[in-house]
Amino acid sequence: MTISVHKAVLLPKDSPWFSHALPENFPFLVIDEQSKIIEPALLYLIHTQLKRGPRHWKQHTADAMAYDLRDWFDYLAHCQWVNPVTKKLEVGKPWDVAAESDYIAWRDTMQEVISPQTNKHLSSRTIARRQVYVERFYAYAQKKGWYDGEFVISKIRKGRLSHDINQGEFDPESNSAKAEVVVSEYRERMEYGEPVRPLSEDEWHRIQLELGPLPSEREFDLRPSRDRIASELTIGTGMRVDEVTSLTEFQLRDLHQAWLVADEEQRKDGFFALYIVKTKRLKPRTVLVPGYLIPELMVYLDNEREASIIRGMTRANAKGQKYNRPTSLFVNHTESAVHSGNAVRATSLSCEFKKACLDAKITHSVEKIDIETSERYRVNLSKHHFHDLRHTFAVWTYHNLKSNGETEPWKEIQVRLGHANLKVTMDTYLKVVDVDRRNAGRVQYNFKRTMGQPDA
Repeated sequence: MTISVHKAVLLPKDSPWFSHALPENFPFLVIDEQSKIIEPALLYLIHTQLKRGPRHWKQHTADAMAYDLRDWFDYLAHCQWVNPVTKKLEVGKPWDVAAESDYIAWRDTMQEVISPQTNKHLSSRTIARRQVYVERFYAYAQKKGWYDGEFVISKIRKGRLSHDINQGEFDPESNSAKAEVVVSEYRERMEYGEPVRPLSEDEWHRIQLELGPLPSEREFDLRPSRDRIASELTIGTGMRVDEVTSLTEFQLRDLHQAWLVADEEQRKDGFFALYIVKTKRLKPRTVLVPGYLIPELMVYLDNEREASIIRGMTRANAKGQKYNRPTSLFVNHTESAVHSGNAVRATSLSCEFKKACLDAKITHSVEKIDIETSERYRVNLSKHHFHDLRHTFAVWTYHNLKSNGETEPWKEIQVRLGHANLKVTMDTYLKVVDVDRRNAGRVQYNFKRTMGQPDA
């Protein structure tokens, strides 16, 4: 029995089922051999993702939940168990008779699984996330009366059972923290479960050069400036990548009006408030945009962005298609074969940032495992991700506030990052700034354009 994730298709508007249909690309689980939808899993996904309506769900979150649940249901589909009714050994255990012992065995099985995407063992974060979604699914099923009893009786440890599964240090029978995970000081976990890796000044300078010119410098460097200015905006404000891609041209034009009436010093060294609503947990907050970035963003808006939109409009007209002018601030490049002028996706900015890291030779060596031969090999991957710009903003802000006499800058950083509480901020960055304290004197909170120039 095979379990797959399928995606909903968009029904015609004249269909009698249109008003009841799932949003386009909404995921659900299907038993392939029977072409049967796993209804409890679908209802759980609808409950968690569509409770605020079909316009307020996130594709990547829904996909993660669906694929994590698929892994659990697929595990059960291959489980051998004795049917208490027939007294026979059967393959494929029903989800509603699975118990805590099955859950623990599944977690232990994941310790040895090789990810086909990364060719590495599943990370502790991935295993823990899968466990969380499965536990929440069963809690929902219990509430609905679909599952009798209690799925999780004891406190089950989540994630990896030891720092290195190849050293034989973990006990597969254990469901408690017998083996302590050794985590380096720079692998402090943050709100996404990722390690904190702030950029050094040298790394940021080298990445800037690979990302392209600032919009005002394109007279001498014809490369696109979108990825550079988007990265500058993130390291200057601490916004997340999806928050950056959610910005609109109208927000920038309003910001520019405030910039125009400010005095020269404020324009050069000050900050301008930008209210954003499309944030994590949809909790609005105000970010402070460095004044020097605003005219650069306007140059991008009126030149490179407009050229991309014209290219997209021209291609659509040539094909007899309708083109909807985007309101998003950042759009796809003119060189894009199909999507020129459309709103840029967060994944596009992230991919371009990784490429810049690779081109700048800012990499780290990672061991992977060939799924077919089990042979180990090493590859060089990007040392940083786009989200590390947000980390860098937090660390540099800390040093800047400390150098200006702030004894406890955490509250300010919490507000600027939009964390729900102060503990998240301190747990995320406390060890990082302590380890990096030796660099506090040379790390400067300076996002001036000159940082992109060789003599900065």
